[in-house]
Amino acid sequence: MLNRYLPVVPAILLLYSLTIKPVFAQDQWILKKEQNGIRVYTSGVPGSLFKAFRSVCIINSSSLEEVTAAVIDVENYGQLFPDTKEVLVLEKRSDGHFIHYMLTDAPWPVEDRDGIYELKAGKHPDKKSVSADINCIRHPYPMKKGVVRMNRGEGRWEITELIKGQVEVRYQYHGEPEGSVPAWLANSSVVSIPFQTLKNLKKMIASGKYKNADVSFIQ
Repeated sequence: MLNRYLPVVPAILLLYSLTIKPVFAQDQWILKKEQNGIRVYTSGVPGSLFKAFRSVCIINSSSLEEVTAAVIDVENYGQLFPDTKEVLVLEKRSDGHFIHYMLTDAPWPVEDRDGIYELKAGKHPDKKSVSADINCIRHPYPMKKGVVRMNRGEGRWEITELIKGQVEVRYQYHGEPEGSVPAWLANSSVVSIPFQTLKNLKKMIASGKYKNADVSFIQ
């Protein structure tokens, strides 16, 4: 039934240069949690009631290819992102360029949220690092009854091999949850969710599943 959402375009090499400019305008980053080698910062965003987050960690005994493979493994996002109920790849445009659907469990009495996201990943041309931009987009994928569709959000993964066997990961995001969600409730999870996401990423790498990953745009 979903085949009409799954056109596969021949792979192309995607090169996205990292930039010193943020993905979105924000105020000053403030450290909110530091535990198990993971740091989580939050920041206000002009014009929004909802905070942005940035989470940072270093993963040892890993490689750029290994960590990148886990980050772009959209089909297994249920293991990466906490509270994920459903993930579907709607389009694979190339290796590292996906349109995907995600349904997220929300705490009672808030309705669950879903969204369609575009992920674009590519290697930096000047150094051993990868950036992966995430944008919440509008898409004709059918809406579910009792679920609020999110249409606004943007973020980025930055993955950098510091030395052989040591990779730094930065993940930041800001979204508008849509519907009637109190800002205090949304902001209450803006630390726990990115912390758990990087904790899950470390676990995925430690499993060895991505040890011999071959990411075409890194070669």
